[in-house]
Amino acid sequence: MRRPAEPPEGETFKNKIHIRSYACEDKGGLIWTYMGPADKKPPFPEFERCNMPSSQRYVTKFIMECNYLQAMEGDYDPSHGRFLHSTLDGNRNASRQNFQVNQVNTQFNPRTFDSMDNRRVKMLPPDRLENSDSGILFITAQETTDGKVSANVAPWMMPIFTTAGITSSANTFSSNMRVPVDNLNILFYRLRWSYQPIPEDELWEYKHGGYTHPEMIPGTWQGLYNVHNDYGVDRVAQKYFTFTGIKTFPLQDIR
Repeated sequence: MRRPAEPPEGETFKNKIHIRSYACEDKGGLIWTYMGPADKKPPFPEFERCNMPSSQRYVTKFIMECNYLQAMEGDYDPSHGRFLHSTLDGNRNASRQNFQVNQVNTQFNPRTFDSMDNRRVKMLPPDRLENSDSGILFITAQETTDGKVSANVAPWMMPIFTTAGITSSANTFSSNMRVPVDNLNILFYRLRWSYQPIPEDELWEYKHGGYTHPEMIPGTWQGLYNVHNDYGVDRVAQKYFTFTGIKTFPLQDIR
């Protein structure tokens, strides 16, 4: 049908109108979108987890109010884990499943521990950065309590993929994806997968425990604890039990 102001040949105008669309793939519980020029479209990133059944993976996301690069760099600080994610008793009484910031272990006496020395770690120089086909390999070594040396190799698959992250089982693997929204906000995807079905109690922890994954404001992707309420920091727990006073593991990195 021709519009009133169109000339008779205007019926061809419809051939000039296009709706912009992007190539999408549904893989691993996520919709992946390529938004660049068609002639530069890369191969799909065939991560192993993308082809696993839903019973062997768990994926969620939340909004993080910080710059993308700031968040990425936090995964590659080799010393932060022993301080930031620790408890004042050396993690002896911190269960991932039942940890509650507001429930301080009354049998623990912080005066019996030197909170700094308890978390010191001897890093063995040099730390190394190695180029790889997908980005960078960050290699660190440290001396363990039995006098041996352990090495850690953490890949940064440019630009948004890292392998850091806590799980509730030794049989489950982790990864993070941080997608920039603007200079001050990102979407943080937390991915967990296994070569066998993830147990129900482990999934319950991810969904409801509030330790490995943030609790959400219902109906949103906004964390219940965020920059606007100081991430729910509990100063009593910080003084007597945890280094940060923040319950949720990834939010400890943010603040």
